[in-house]
Amino acid sequence: MSVEVVPPIHGQAVGFLSPVVATPTFTTTGIRSAGGSHLMQCAAAAANVSAGWTHVAGKRVLVESFYFRYTAYTSGTGAIYTFTDASGNGGLMFDANKKLHAYCANTGTDGAVTAALTVNQWYRIDVRVDSSGAVTTLEWKLDGVTQGTATSASQAAADLTASKIGVLSNTPTLTVQHMDWVISYTSGDYPLGEYACVLLPPTGMGTNHITTGAFQNTGGALTGSDYQAVDEFPPSAADYIRRVHAARQRLQRWQQRARVWRPHR
Repeated sequence: MSVEVVPPIHGQAVGFLSPVVATPTFTTTGIRSAGGSHLMQCAAAAANVSAGWTHVAGKRVLVESFYFRYTAYTSGTGAIYTFTDASGNGGLMFDANKKLHAYCANTGTDGAVTAALTVNQWYRIDVRVDSSGAVTTLEWKLDGVTQGTATSASQAAADLTASKIGVLSNTPTLTVQHMDWVISYTSGDYPLGEYACVLLPPTGMGTNHITTGAFQNTGGALTGSDYQAVDEFPPSAADYIRRVHAARQRLQRWQQRARVWRPHR
């Protein structure tokens, strides 16, 4: 089993975070599990607030899991998860009755709705999307219980290009929170089941097997304590490690974060 832990759920606001209209916020208040880090909050009122992940080319089966809850709702409907391929898109829709259902946007067949969700209660969502055939299917589970599958109309097989979480459509007045977003491209991994994502900050330096001068810290040459430039959370721009691109004299800087996906099964 091979999964990717998606950075936005840990409060990293650069690189893979793709706000559509408004930017999500990150907080440690109300996190789901000890050892977890930040949760992502999307509060939408006439705005689309989300974070996205672009998939590598050639992927036509997608398995994803994340934890989700809503903390406030006034009106409207909106997707809290979407996927996109070249032939269409789909996702999970939160409706005016505070229920979820799967859908495919290109005139396909929606899945049956769930029972009403409870405010402030965490739910685990497992998703499998398959766009390799003449139709795209979205299967999903809520806390391990199978829910209604959505199926697209007839279409050409197509690569899956992106996924997003947040409040994504129809501009409801709705606040949602997501944690521990993980992705696999292996169909047999569905459902991923109960798990947690735990932050593992570095605590020391090993031996650097890199070209001298190719990397620098905030002040210049690397030292034996440079792990301290990337161990704080949330990330800080005050110190960092950067790569020096000699050919173009370009500097790239980042805050690295180690994460582990820990299954409970």
